[in-house]
Amino acid sequence: NLEKTTIEGYKIYIERYINPRIGIIELQKLSPYHIQNMYTDLIKNGRIKKGKNNENKGLSNKTVLQVHRILRKALNQACKMQLVNTNSADMMEPPKKKKYEANYLKADEIPEFIEAFKDTELYIPVILGIGLGLRRGEILGLRWQDINFEEKTISINQTLVRVGKENIFSTPKTEKSQRV
Repeated sequence: NLEKTTIEGYKIYIERYINPRIGIIELQKLSPYHIQNMYTDLIKNGRIKKGKNNENKGLSNKTVLQVHRILRKALNQACKMQLVNTNSADMMEPPKKKKYEANYLKADEIPEFIEAFKDTELYIPVILGIGLGLRRGEILGLRWQDINFEEKTISINQTLVRVGKENIFSTPKTEKSQRV
């Protein structure tokens, strides 16, 4: 019941973070202890790419929280299928997500930013993004039929998303994302 992009994202998390740490453990033998060790290791050494001087780098709490959510869903399904009696991930406290501080352009920085893209193929997408608040996938999903020159409107009906190595058109994520 998931979108292709969600499935692809889950697959990446499973292959990069879950399987290398607990994938060898039999499902019935998976304990909260194993899961806690995985979370600790992800926070300390979870990055695939090493930092400067080849040192291990940890993952953010947000990424480990997403690992927890994916593992919890999978183990819930295993419980429903009666492959395990309990969901070991339910017994664990995932790390708390740190508050996100957004970076954004100040009003006086916008003209200089737009100017930097003048005479490039990105100029119109940048104008659409800044002027209308469109997301990248929404801009890439625009078609001529979505533009009404008489009423001076643009309809957002689809997005272009990357699934693996393939670009596909999809409906916007939420109903409110479909807008004029």
